[in-house]
Amino acid sequence: MLESIVLDLSPTDLRFDTAAGGFGSLSYKDVGEFGGTDTTTGLSGISATGLALDGGTILTFSFTNFSSGSIFQFTSDVDHPDPTLLSLQNCAGKTGLALLACTATNAGRTATNDARLLAAQTVGPNQMAGARVAFHFAGDGYDEQTVNGTFQPFTFTLGNGLFATADVSTPEPASMVTFGAGLLVLIALAALRRRA
Repeated sequence: MLESIVLDLSPTDLRFDTAAGGFGSLSYKDVGEFGGTDTTTGLSGISATGLALDGGTILTFSFTNFSSGSIFQFTSDVDHPDPTLLSLQNCAGKTGLALLACTATNAGRTATNDARLLAAQTVGPNQMAGARVAFHFAGDGYDEQTVNGTFQPFTFTLGNGLFATADVSTPEPASMVTFGAGLLVLIALAALRRRA
């Protein structure tokens, strides 16, 4: 029986953004939205949530009834570190062309800052590559075993040729576009291989 799953983002530059005003840019999302799978798998504990997890790299789920064929889902926000933002110029006291130039410069810097914030908030499957996952199996009548793997786009690659599928998505539209583009590339590659 599966007793725990440990997700480790430390090989990447990503961190969990699970609380307001802490790590990450724009919005945040705490660990949650299990869709009933917390009950069916006997979710008995989470290593940390909210402020305790915010900016952290390791998330552990513990279970009491995760048997073969069970599904567990959860949501959380994962971001890149806060980007370096450009400072705005002080336009006070400027007039005429100097004011226009200052205002135009600030508009350009604001657009750059917005793009940097969105990029920090947008995480696609490729950026999760390298994150580690560990599945710990134990229980009455079972041999204790831990299976370690590394996240690759669309799958966790485990030892002994095993793999587990993974659905990685974020609520930001740009992330969904990135995910969709990656899927189209895979479909195109598959079509090319079939033709060959």
